[in-house]
Amino acid sequence: MSEDEKKTVYDFWLSPSISRPTGNKKDIKRVRLGPHIYSSHMIHVLNKTQTEAFLEFQTTYPDIKIKQRKFENLKPYFVRAARQQDRSTCCCRYHIEARSIFKKCMEFRKNVLTNHDVADTIQIKSCERPTGRRRWFCKTTGRYCCSSIKVTIKTAEDMYRFSIQNLTKPNESASCKRRILRLLDNTERDELRKFKPVPDNRSIQRVHCVENGIISVKKLSCYSCDSCINGNYSHCQNCHITGTERKITMTREDELNRENDFEDEDETEIKDLVNRGCIIAVVVDDPNDDDFLLKASGKAQVLSVDTTDKWGAHFLKGSEIIRGLYFNKLTVEDGMVKFKLLQRKTALVPAVSTRFICMELNISNEGILTMPEDTNLAIIDSL
Repeated sequence: MSEDEKKTVYDFWLSPSISRPTGNKKDIKRVRLGPHIYSSHMIHVLNKTQTEAFLEFQTTYPDIKIKQRKFENLKPYFVRAARQQDRSTCCCRYHIEARSIFKKCMEFRKNVLTNHDVADTIQIKSCERPTGRRRWFCKTTGRYCCSSIKVTIKTAEDMYRFSIQNLTKPNESASCKRRILRLLDNTERDELRKFKPVPDNRSIQRVHCVENGIISVKKLSCYSCDSCINGNYSHCQNCHITGTERKITMTREDELNRENDFEDEDETEIKDLVNRGCIIAVVVDDPNDDDFLLKASGKAQVLSVDTTDKWGAHFLKGSEIIRGLYFNKLTVEDGMVKFKLLQRKTALVPAVSTRFICMELNISNEGILTMPEDTNLAIIDSL
């Protein structure tokens, strides 16, 4: 395609009938063009699907010959499909009223916290609980008080013991008759961890790395002093609250104490799955078609000499290729695409160009292949 035709396609994507700005000034798309070089543009959303845009382009510019795949590749980077939130229109009155309500709620909360008598809270905490009752009515405060603390759970073993005593037998409304509980001392992992866990890690709040393999921890975190805000944690001004700082040297995780039940397998490429008789789709550098169908004559092989096929394609020695016969596209009727097998003209294609293997497709005695439209769209998506 010429540069003028590409510019026409680019401008068509930005036409008002195809896409529009979102209306939100914060919707900005940014891409990296090079080292310390970026490009930003307001996001546009499509008013229709990409297929509908392509059909309209063909109607508007019938002289420009272009495939849908190429048409979509020329779409600007800041144009995307519309989402549900893009279809909602902002109403200024709605936002102003919500902001006003929130502001009044915060003023009411501040007034209550400032003028409320703390004696009520003290009475709640100091009122006596009747023996054997978890919920009672306190006359001094005029409200219900409750205490649901039955046990203190700090470790997995404490949780296990509590569950055995209280959760083994379910309620009558439950569908199960009993619960079987187990305590696992160790958890098997499929991957190695970089470091062993820090002792008492559940009681640590503030953690930061001092140097490679050494961390500094404290019981509590500081959010107020200027030193911690600026990242100078070693000069914290609230050490009397957060506690003393201690440094811990991290230790590497040892090897797992069990044998792996599986071995890492190399990833299988799609070209390695091709066998004799497979119908595959290969990507091609053709201005009129994005892909060709090929009936493979065998597995992928490496050429021992320079070779030229009957279609004029030349391959150098050492190239990995697949031999086969091309299909010619005939018609598209009732959601079915028909192809004709081109006999007696063997073609060679690079093995890495294989993108899709067509399953459960049969060729008639006349060499006609009928393909559902869904399979054809799947081939296009694989490109």
